[in-house]
Amino acid sequence: MVNGDIAAAAPVFSMSLGLVVVMFVVSFIGVVLQATSGFGYGVLLMSILPLFVPDLLVVVTVTGIVIVIQPAIAVWRYHKDAQWRFLPPLLGCFLVANFFAIRFAAINPVDMLRRPMGAFLIILAVYFIFFAGKIKIKGSPVAGCVTGLISGIAGGLFSIPGPPAVVYLLSATSSNVAYMATLQTYFLLAGIYANVIRSINGLITYPVLMLTIPAILGLAAGTTFGAKLFAKLDPAQLRKLVYTIMAMSGLSMLILG
Repeated sequence: MVNGDIAAAAPVFSMSLGLVVVMFVVSFIGVVLQATSGFGYGVLLMSILPLFVPDLLVVVTVTGIVIVIQPAIAVWRYHKDAQWRFLPPLLGCFLVANFFAIRFAAINPVDMLRRPMGAFLIILAVYFIFFAGKIKIKGSPVAGCVTGLISGIAGGLFSIPGPPAVVYLLSATSSNVAYMATLQTYFLLAGIYANVIRSINGLITYPVLMLTIPAILGLAAGTTFGAKLFAKLDPAQLRKLVYTIMAMSGLSMLILG
C-alpha cells in the first residue's frame, strides 16, 4: 500500500465546533496532568479522543505531533540536569521498535488496533492505580534497551511511549529533577524521530493538521494558566480521575471495538 492509499483509506469525520472544543479542553487538562508527574498528556488524549474521532490512526498521529511541544519547553528549562548516560540504550532500542511499529500501523487496517489499544489502556490504568512506585528497575543498559523496545512499540502504535520510560527512569535517575530532565529529553528526541517516520509513511494528512490546531491552542493555554489552576487542585485526585477515565475508555474500546 502506498502513502496515498493510506490517506485515501482513512475514515472521513466532521470537523465540528464540538470536536474543536473537545480537542482544546482535553489538551488543556493534559498539560496540567503532565505538570504533576512529567507525563500523562499523551495518555489522556489517547484515552478520550478515540471516543470522538473514528479513525484511530488520525488520533495517534495528532497526539504524536502535539506531545513533542511540551517536552521541548521542559527540556529548555531542565536540560542541565539530564543524566545523558541513560539515554543511548533507551533511545537506540526505541528507534528500531518505533520504526517498525509505525510502519505496521500505516499499512494495516486501523480498526484492528482499537481492541489492543483498549487492553493497553486498561493495563496502564491498573498499574498506575495499584502498583505505581512499587516496581523498581535497575538502570542498566539491558534494562534501558528493553524499556526502549516496549516504549517504541507503544509509541508507534498508540502514541503512548511514556509509561515504560517513567517506570525505568524513576528507578534509574538520582533525583526528582534529574528524572524530570532526563524523561523530557527522551520524550523530545523520541517524539521528533517518530514524527519524521510518520511523515515518511504519509500519516500527517489534512485531517491530522486540522485536529492539531485546537490541541496546540489547548496546550498553550494549559501551559500559561496551568500553574495557577494546578495550585488549586489535588494532584493525587487528578491522577486517579484520569486513570479511571483511562480504564473506562479502554474497556469501551475493548468491548465495542
